[in-house]
Amino acid sequence: MKRLLTGTALLTICAPMIAYAAGATDAAPIMAPDGASRVQAAPEGAESTMSSDPLTHLNGVAAVSNEALSAYYLKGADVLGSDNKKLGTIDDIVFNKTGEAERALIAAGGVAGIGAKEVGVKFSDLTFTGQDVKTPVAQINTTADSLKAQPLVNKDKLGADMVLASSLVGAEVKLQESDDKGKISDVILDKKGVAKYAAIDFGGILGVGEKRVAVSYDKLGPVVADHPILLRETKAELAAAPAFVYAADDSTSSITMPVGSGSAPRE
Repeated sequence: MKRLLTGTALLTICAPMIAYAAGATDAAPIMAPDGASRVQAAPEGAESTMSSDPLTHLNGVAAVSNEALSAYYLKGADVLGSDNKKLGTIDDIVFNKTGEAERALIAAGGVAGIGAKEVGVKFSDLTFTGQDVKTPVAQINTTADSLKAQPLVNKDKLGADMVLASSLVGAEVKLQESDDKGKISDVILDKKGVAKYAAIDFGGILGVGEKRVAVSYDKLGPVVADHPILLRETKAELAAAPAFVYAADDSTSSITMPVGSGSAPRE
């Protein structure tokens, strides 16, 4: 695993989400259990309130806050039911055109993932706990039978105004001013489930070697199949952007994007 140098300048970037191409959605209905609420758990002794910014900017790095969520680490996270028994795992996240995580797609049933059916639930119906952003556990106020009774989700019928986390994480990005390219290694959500940042890996295009930076999510253009995502940033802006890390005391990022890989490897 390569160790990445931290950035040398501090840049706070937080902006509203970009709107993806509008279109009607005809996705399968999703379950909305009564009584469920989503509250991201904070560690003992943490402040009860926090900034809406899911990253903490300090000493030239952008570190993930305690209450942030990571699209990369949410994939594969266990989903527990109202009886605390495992119902399945999160397979994907669906963002709407305002950038809010609208649905979680859950692989339920089957053995070791084989034969599992994918159903959709409201993202806001999930409550998240875990030691940190890398170890999320989701809970929903329903039972295994109720979940498995939901219709299958067809990812091809989500609508033109929806975008999957799996379409973002691992996607190639291209700078607006040149043909220089990088890859998205993660999308960071705030505690309300709104994507705020894209963590992007660049190799050698900034004059400082390889670097992972946190870029405001509204700097990304629309997702178009078989095309790099346009990144509305300049080389100068990327060079000044803080290096992205998962913990404030890290001097390196925690995951790297291997050449030719569609997604970053889990630790």
